Amino acid sequence: MHFLENADQPVALAFDEAVRGLAKRGATVRSMALPFLDAIHAYVNVVMGVEAATIHAEWMRQRTQDYAPHTSSWLYASCAIPGTYYVEALSRRGPILTEFLKEVFGRVDVLATPTIPICIPTLAETDVDEGPADARARSSRIWANTAAFNYLGLPSVSVSCGFDPNGLPIGISFTGRPFAEACVLKVADAYQQETDWHMRRPLVLA
Repeated sequence: MHFLENADQPVALAFDEAVRGLAKRGATVRSMALPFLDAIHAYVNVVMGVEAATIHAEWMRQRTQDYAPHTSSWLYASCAIPGTYYVEALSRRGPILTEFLKEVFGRVDVLATPTIPICIPTLAETDVDEGPADARARSSRIWANTAAFNYLGLPSVSVSCGFDPNGLPIGISFTGRPFAEACVLKVADAYQQETDWHMRRPLVLA
């Protein structure tokens, strides 16, 4: 399954336990591969880059020194993305959504996925300029599991399903078809009726 590939072990274990809890509440659970994920992530990179460059254009001209080097380089590179790529990324969203709904929500009512596939990193671990060699890859993984649902405009909610070894929360996301917010929230509420993770407080690291 894409969403658990290379997931940190504490995340995978907490997610599996959460799914078992849902099954105890009467949910019928099935594992499935989601379609179009590679294409969606490519389109997300285009949309995110172009829109970020547009939003930050004026500030980049006036306050360049306030941007971290890796952020500046990404924004400048995003300015060079052809407009045709952006138009294609937006125009493909409707057809992909139609097929996604047919292939996925024709079989299930709600998707359950780890909110992020890694334990919450520190600021230092995601500092691309001065942090470790894998900082850029680690930073990009933070949004890897939610990108497809953002692109498709699907309603999602994330709730706590455990804590990592550093005492920081692990999340499980529930996603439904368009306008199925009530169904998504009902599943999240049912899960929280089964557990008390949402009542616990994470450690505050100095």
